[in-house]
Amino acid sequence: MLTRLSLRKSLPLVLGLFGLAFTLLLTAWHLPWRADEALHSWRNHTQQHLALLQSSLSDHRRYGRIARWRPSWPTWRAWKGCAGQWSSTSSYA
Repeated sequence: MLTRLSLRKSLPLVLGLFGLAFTLLLTAWHLPWRADEALHSWRNHTQQHLALLQSSLSDHRRYGRIARWRPSWPTWRAWKGCAGQWSSTSSYA
């Protein structure tokens, strides 16, 4: 097919096809690694957030300001099992 076209038409077509193939291969190679990195970053951020929340709850219990937290305890009990190691925060009830 490319032998029937002039060089002015076939060269950009060949370069475009190689560029498209290169982009697809690079994306297929790079995307899984970036997705794992993003998932790890999200989990790390979530664990830090839950640790701060648990620390704040402990401070409130220590200083006797427990009434502010009571309304949210039923919500925390619903998280049991989806929060993994942090599900122990529901044991303050």
